[in-house]
Order: sequence, then structure tokens, then C-alpha cells
Amino acid sequence: YNVWETDDVLRQSTGYLSEHYFRNRMNYVWSQMTANRRFFDNRFYISFGYSLTWKDYRQRNRLGAELLNENSFLRNRLWTWMSYRFENGTQLTFSASAENVRNKTRSFKDNNMVYGVSSTMFHRWSDWLWMRVNYWFDVSYPTLEQVTSYGYFTDSLTFREGNPRLETNKIQRGRIWLNFFNSVDLQVGGHYSPDMFSTVSSVKEGLRPGGSYGPFVAYAPQNVLYKEWWASIAIKKKVGDFTLSGFLKYQDMVGKFNEYRNRNNGFSGNAQARYYNTRRRLTMSLGYYYNRFYGVSAQGWNTRDMDYFSFVLSKNMLKQRLRLTFQYTLPVFFTGSKYTEYSHSAAQTLERVSYISKTNANALSLTVAYRFMRGKSVRKYDREMQGEI
Repeated sequence: YNVWETDDVLRQSTGYLSEHYFRNRMNYVWSQMTANRRFFDNRFYISFGYSLTWKDYRQRNRLGAELLNENSFLRNRLWTWMSYRFENGTQLTFSASAENVRNKTRSFKDNNMVYGVSSTMFHRWSDWLWMRVNYWFDVSYPTLEQVTSYGYFTDSLTFREGNPRLETNKIQRGRIWLNFFNSVDLQVGGHYSPDMFSTVSSVKEGLRPGGSYGPFVAYAPQNVLYKEWWASIAIKKKVGDFTLSGFLKYQDMVGKFNEYRNRNNGFSGNAQARYYNTRRRLTMSLGYYYNRFYGVSAQGWNTRDMDYFSFVLSKNMLKQRLRLTFQYTLPVFFTGSKYTEYSHSAAQTLERVSYISKTNANALSLTVAYRFMRGKSVRKYDREMQGEI
């Protein structure tokens, strides 16, 4: 059980300022029961459990103590997880869950069931080939502030509000992974979320803080469609004292809400050569990194594009208790190294470009690490963790 309270959680934006002070209070209860058992010489493992989560949220005007919003959230979840390891090394895992989710505000009630399954299969076809297949089903929940029924102006033309009708976000992900000769990894995967949470802007008309009537920009969370697929290849080869490696990945993602649809895609990757001298305990590496990070939403997209060369020299001394690491980023770039952001809606259009190549050119770093004690692993155990957001 926990209680959380704050006097002011509002972030004011620029423009003609309209002050609002809030006092937010949340009561939080979480409990869980689990049981597990092993069978057949530990080849079969099963666990199951029940968890309960309750949150109660209230928002008051700090000056007059007027109750602006109250809502509650209750989750009852049953789940099970099983795994079986065959004598040939093949391993299967399976999990399933059923969950009842209840949301309640002063103006809206919602009661729905969410079912999910996940599975993993690992199989070694031969000494030089193994395969892993994964399917995951996850669930995420809106914050209580996202489902508030109360809205407010943060400046003369900007209005922010919640959405009591937000649905639970159901996330499906999958992956196929092949490994050849313990040197080449091929992976293909996907992500599908029909109800992802995203802030959407629109134009509304009404009474503004200055007393005038007219249009203004309104921001509210919505359930939007998000889907992505990706493919990657990784290669690693040891040649004498050298280790050569490379990685290449392609991503394609789409965000959609009503008439708005945006897409973003492209490549990222790296290549590295590493040398290790066992007698001198010296490591040197030179790598090229093409770091491209992609993002997409229903009303826009963003891409962070950066490439660089990095040289690393590391030396272990004093019976490996002292490590000195020197790293240098070379001022050599093949791309524009920039951050690009674009969004478009009926309320506004934004296009921003920031050049970032000079932020890490000729960067030097020296790291000194010393280990005072040497430890040993004294136990082996299985552990399950339940996370609550």
C-alpha cells in the first residue's frame, strides 16, 4: 500500500501564462500470490498466480480545494507459465493470462476482459544451426492522469485534457532467430499495437482564458494504431588475435489515427575490428557506427541520424584489478548527422532540423576502474519478477 501526493504537477508552456495549481493524491494497493512446481527430473516447470492492483486518484484546485477530477482503476489478473525441456535439447515455454480491468470516473465507467498468450521455442537442428521462435503478448495501462475528465489551459491558446475512454493497450510482438556456425545471426520480427497511447492535437472552439471566444489547440491522449517489422543480420568472426564483427538492421514502422497516417523506415548498423593481446592484457578496437533511431506517431515522425568512428584502447594491470580505458571519437562523418522531426495536424504543422555532428567530434574520454575485492558466485536460483507501472 502506498500514498502519493504533490502540490503542483503542471508544466507551463510558453505564451500568455495562465496559472493553475493542483494538488494530486493517489492511493495505491498491489498484492500478489504465486505458486510453482517442478516435475520429471526438473524438465517440466509450472507456475501460476493471481495479482490485484487498485489505484484511486483525486485532483483538487490548490487554492479553493475544489474537486476537479477523481477516477479509480482496478485490475484482477490470473496467469500461468510453463516450460518443458526435451531430451534432445529442444525447449518450449508457454504462458497465458486473463485479466479484468475496471476504470471509473465521475462521468464514465468501463469494464473489460483482456486475454493474452506468449510462447517460445528453441531447437538445435545440428551442431552449426539453431533456431529460436518467440511470440509475446503484453499489456500496458494508461496513467490515471491520462484518463482524467478534467481539462485546463496552459496558455491562452493551448488546452490539455485527458480521455476517460482510453482502452488498455494490447501489444503483440514476434521474432524468428537463426544462428549459423555460432557466427551469423539472422533475425526477423514484428510489433503490432492497435491501441497504443499517443497524444493527438486538434482544433476546438470555445471561451479562452482572456475572455474571448475563438479557436485554440487541444491536446488529448488517444488510442492509435502502431505496427512495425524489422530484419537484421549480425556477423562475428575470430581470426587469430583479431575479432571482426558487423551488424545491419532495417526497420519499417507506421502510426495511424483516423485520417492521419505516418511512416518511417531505414537502415542502421556498425562494423568493428578488435585486437586483444593476451600476454599484455591489451585491447584495441576501431569501429564505425551508423546510429539511426526512428520514431513514428499518428501525426508525425522523427529520425536521429548520426555516424562516427571510434577508437578504444584498454589496458588491464595489477592482476586485472586496475583497468585504464581511453576512447577517442574521430571527426570523420559520411552523413549529415542530424535530428529531424515532423508533425502535421489540423491544429499545427512543425518541421525541425538540428545538426548534431559537432557535438561528439574529437571527443576524448579516460576511464579508470579499480576492483578492490574479488568475488565468487555462490548460488544458482530461479526467480520471477512482477513489474507494476
